[in-house]
Amino acid sequence: MWAAKTAAWGLGMLLALAVLLVLVLSFWYLCRWLLSRTSTGRKVDWNADPILAWLRRKSEFLISLVKATALAFRSHKSAGEIYATLQRWGRRGGLTPIPHETPKEYGNRMKGALPRLEPEFGVIIDAFNEEIYGENTLGEIRLDNARRAMRRLKHPFLWFPRIRLLFFPMKEQ
Repeated sequence: MWAAKTAAWGLGMLLALAVLLVLVLSFWYLCRWLLSRTSTGRKVDWNADPILAWLRRKSEFLISLVKATALAFRSHKSAGEIYATLQRWGRRGGLTPIPHETPKEYGNRMKGALPRLEPEFGVIIDAFNEEIYGENTLGEIRLDNARRAMRRLKHPFLWFPRIRLLFFPMKEQ
């Protein structure tokens, strides 16, 4: 009984000390920042102070996480957006698009790496080619088919073949 009370009291003291340490360090850095002189023409170097650099990296990570989450749940309005999502999907899976590569060539490369997904790649790339190069507005049915194909590509079951591609990339032809 007394051991539990002592342990709780000790943990409470450790937590209080940790909070106090964070407050003191925050106050120290705030005072140091407020009392420092900065010339009007000089920019603040965020990498000079390790804590500021750490805060910048964490804030950039959180912003990218929010953007990625927003992109993951929004509905695509055109085949161009679906193709851009396909490129991001491929880049994360180890199939980075080559700048001079046409969408058809990129699709063929993806089909060679992941042959089970050939129908999905074909639907998305054909829709993109028709919309962009054919300058046709896709009907809602074609756009829904491309959206469904992209949704199938995002299925967690397909993560393992993509991870394999990261560690054992396809040989260039």
